[in-house]
Amino acid sequence: MAALTDPSSSTLPRLQALQDAARARGVQLSIHQVTLREEIALAIDAAKAKDAEALNVLASALLFNNREIVLQRVAALRLPAIYPWPEIAEQDGFLAYGPRFVHIYRDLLGEQVIKIFRATNVADIPISSRRVLSW
Repeated sequence: MAALTDPSSSTLPRLQALQDAARARGVQLSIHQVTLREEIALAIDAAKAKDAEALNVLASALLFNNREIVLQRVAALRLPAIYPWPEIAEQDGFLAYGPRFVHIYRDLLGEQVIKIFRATNVADIPISSRRVLSW
């Protein structure tokens, strides 16, 4: 198993927890980090070269915005992949595990927009960290 991740979205402690959980279940997990669009295909190739039988694409703006590269590369390598957003699975992906992207924005921003419409001072609206998604 391999994980494709963006270090700006996935913290080292969370990646370590992911590796520990995999190891506890007898699964060898290789983690492949990308910071640039140009690194995505190379990282997927590296995962396949390490004999990964599947790929978990972790939540990241970089990976979501470049999903075409991911979808094309995993298809070319015949590597099943799981995605955090159902929209990607519906766009020729294999499987997804998270909420719809549009629902995240609706839920996170909806509360703040309501407060603004109720004339709450913007400086008094707290930044919501309880529902921020990052892996």
